[in-house]
Amino acid sequence: MLFTFTIEGNIASTPRLTVTKNGHQVCTVRVLHNTRYRNQAGQWVDGRTISIDLSCWRDLAERVASLNKGDAIIAEVADDLYIDTSGRFPVLQATARTVAVSMRFHGATSKRTAPADPDHREVPSDAAYDTGATRNPEEPVDQHPQYAA
Repeated sequence: MLFTFTIEGNIASTPRLTVTKNGHQVCTVRVLHNTRYRNQAGQWVDGRTISIDLSCWRDLAERVASLNKGDAIIAEVADDLYIDTSGRFPVLQATARTVAVSMRFHGATSKRTAPADPDHREVPSDAAYDTGATRNPEEPVDQHPQYAA
């Protein structure tokens, strides 16, 4: 990876979900980032607006397609950033690695569901990773050989 580029902004239009010839889902979403600053008089002034067209692939595409125009998001962008100057205004284009709803100005809720795999194990709340060894839940973690320092 050459660099990490993260953008926070608002979704400018309804995300478009399409399917490629190979059957992969891709969602295209335009994000606008507005800058603001205080002038010498102490008043807030709107600065430039940056527009970036994000492409999201596969599972991420499906999730991003459920977002709405106006939602504030934070996106980590891959290092394939491209500037399209063929139109009236230059537009940044890139592939999103991850997209998250920004909670800076509004709350959000998770739609996470339990995994369908009954053998799926999550990281325990004691921050120790499960190696498959059995442990008595009554036994303190620091006294179990698997978790001993």
